[in-house]
Amino acid sequence: MLFLAHIGITLGAAVLLCDAPSWSYSRRKLPQPCQATSTTSFSQPDCAPDCADDNLSWFNSLARQIDYRLILVGALLPDIIDKPLGTFLFPCFFNSNRIFCHTLLFLVIISSVAVYIFKRQGQTWLIALAFGTFMHLILDGMWLIPKTLLWPAYGWAFGRTDISHWLKNVFYALLTDPYIYLPELVGAIILLGFFVYLARKGKLLLFIKKGTIQS
Repeated sequence: MLFLAHIGITLGAAVLLCDAPSWSYSRRKLPQPCQATSTTSFSQPDCAPDCADDNLSWFNSLARQIDYRLILVGALLPDIIDKPLGTFLFPCFFNSNRIFCHTLLFLVIISSVAVYIFKRQGQTWLIALAFGTFMHLILDGMWLIPKTLLWPAYGWAFGRTDISHWLKNVFYALLTDPYIYLPELVGAIILLGFFVYLARKGKLLLFIKKGTIQS
């Protein structure tokens, strides 16, 4: 996938994920039927433990700290690093534009460091980048290239591809291949809807300055 598909679909997934706890919390606030126990004639509510509310509050707190601008960066991070290395700087050595940052190893490392920093310092910036990277690998369908995804399990060399006319092939696919231009269209629609929503709610400047959509 290309630019708009990566950032648009990843942004949409992040917004839905961060809003999910509030939907769940709203449903749990609906009246629940009470169940009578076998030891008493009075009806006693079968209530969920308070820790469930604590978990929702914790996740909501985390979601409010996420910088969506960094999620957009994370959505492109593997390409930002790999394409210059594999396509322009060392094309003869790698002969591929999907190398180190398109691997599961890179995702595990960046996610582990993100969790460590969050637990020690309470910072979420690397979590945003890790989520964007995760979505990038999913949208690129990296499971179809196991030699790269599971590197170095299959050896130290990456799967080689023809990158001699990479940019030309990208433009051609964008015009002719529905697997390319349809995701780009979806990503563009999501981005347009997102920024129109922010503008109507008066939150566009808040997003630009702080990367959040919650005041």
